[in-house]
Amino acid sequence: PQPNYVTDDRQWKNFQDDVNDFHGLPWEFIPRSTTVQFMDLTVSIEGERLSTDLFEKPMALYLYIPPHSTHPPGGINGLITGQMLRIFTLCSDPERIKVHTLNFLHRLEARGYDKKDLIPLLDRAAKNARKYLQRSDEQKQQIAKERKDSMARCIRLHRLFNPYDPSGSTIQRLFRECILTPEGRPPLYELENLDHSKIPIERLMLCNHRAPNLGNFLSYRNIEKRSGAKVSAYLKQK
Repeated sequence: PQPNYVTDDRQWKNFQDDVNDFHGLPWEFIPRSTTVQFMDLTVSIEGERLSTDLFEKPMALYLYIPPHSTHPPGGINGLITGQMLRIFTLCSDPERIKVHTLNFLHRLEARGYDKKDLIPLLDRAAKNARKYLQRSDEQKQQIAKERKDSMARCIRLHRLFNPYDPSGSTIQRLFRECILTPEGRPPLYELENLDHSKIPIERLMLCNHRAPNLGNFLSYRNIEKRSGAKVSAYLKQK
């Protein structure tokens, strides 16, 4: 903005005219403000600085998966880790971080989670978020490269999760004892393929999938998979 209010208003009006002349598209402009919401971010002008905060829709219901749902047990840990990193990344004011963290805790409690189980997860997630944000871009790139290399040396086991199936730790132990490093035999990654190259497998990754729910059976997620004529076949041709 210009110090001269008359010049500032004129430039703002000229900007609107230029935008509305672009390809003939009419635009609606709201009064200028020192605060704006974009996606999940609120950006505010405070003096000569910009402050940011997490934006949440007032009508959001926060229907997190309840603890009694038959989902893999690691789901809540991933939810908390991701949300805490989001809060620490988007909030420039430490006090707002505290507010959003407490709101997040209360919403999880409202869904049936126990506070004593949530506090250690939130604490660990907050520490991980601080540690991640302190890393340089070079460190992040190096970690991403190492993770990519590690993923290339793992084998994935996909399964529909069932709480009565063997636990993940049991499956991992059996994989190590029977396949990866069996007692008295060379480890899997020391064996050679037919082309005399080493087998590039050093670990197992369990990929749990939820069982199909009513939505999968009663609604179409991919309309193009429906049989019969397309909707356009019933439209009148001009």
